[in-house]
Amino acid sequence: MMGHVLRHDEELHHTIIEGAIEGRKPPGRPRNSCISQLKNDVGFDTYVGLKRLAEDRDKRRAKLKTL
Repeated sequence: MMGHVLRHDEELHHTIIEGAIEGRKPPGRPRNSCISQLKNDVGFDTYVGLKRLAEDRDKRRAKLKTL
């Protein structure tokens, strides 16, 4: 599912996942974003690495089998 979301730049779900929603953030502790959680789960330090993994179906499947 993540590969689908990251490959479709103009869709609403892509905007939400990217965190490009306008407006003010609530005060207090920052929320853990979906992207941050995915980076932690898959073991990437950067968002670029996560996006590249989503673009390559074979590498993505191989990485998910190890989780």
